[in-house]
Amino acid sequence: MAHSIDVYSQGTGDQLKSNHTTDSNDRRMAPRYCFYADLEIDWGSKALWGRVRDISRKGMFIEIAECPWVNARFSARLALDVPLPVECVVRWIVPGRGIGVTIAFPNSEGVKRFETLLRVLRNEVSPVELEPTTSDLSVGAI
Repeated sequence: MAHSIDVYSQGTGDQLKSNHTTDSNDRRMAPRYCFYADLEIDWGSKALWGRVRDISRKGMFIEIAECPWVNARFSARLALDVPLPVECVVRWIVPGRGIGVTIAFPNSEGVKRFETLLRVLRNEVSPVELEPTTSDLSVGAI
């Protein structure tokens, strides 16, 4: 089954192998991985679409035309084969480009699936492992 993720990396050597960026001025606490995926956003009564540009254990950058304000909270679904629900809080805005958000998951299954996604981005496992098992598809699991 094909997955709707597009992983890319810039750089050479270890940067290319690990799929994450490294910069001596980077103050992030978790490695950031270059990752493109669509994101369906529920913000108040609005339904918006954005595109994740990079992702880490703590958050992600979303390219979006209409930006919620700083500290705005919204629910979203990361467009994998089986959408991954995520709760977001806007932490910064880059005018004309998008927003940086911190993320949390509504249940332990979401945490598990997200950890597997990060392992795929680190080239530790195959993307096939992103596909949920039949038991993962039970009511309330996704």
